[in-house]
Amino acid sequence: MRASARFDPASFNETTTKVEFAAAVGAAAGDVVAEVVEALKKPGLAVEIRVWAAKQLAVFDPEVAVPPLKAALNDDQPEIIVAAIGSLSQLGDPTTIPSIQALQNHPNPAVQSAAKAALTGQR
Repeated sequence: MRASARFDPASFNETTTKVEFAAAVGAAAGDVVAEVVEALKKPGLAVEIRVWAAKQLAVFDPEVAVPPLKAALNDDQPEIIVAAIGSLSQLGDPTTIPSIQALQNHPNPAVQSAAKAALTGQR
């Protein structure tokens, strides 16, 4: 399937592998990180896919994964923020702590809970 082809967002879940995602969007295996980051950043893409992308970034090198995840902490969709918090927590980069701490006062209770859980080491 090419990147311009339509695919069913419901077919992507937490167990979908990076290679399966790359194949679905028409990426070479070496371009997986870029494709996952692009999926996370793309506001018109289904929330489920963007959440999935945020979760997938937790398995990549923090050097490439942390910047887009930190940017996702400012997303309009609470689901994206929660997924980004979880991935940042898994990556364990201490530079993200202040950004996560600030989210303890977010207006959405799910974001608040995710931030508190990440800061206390609960998942």
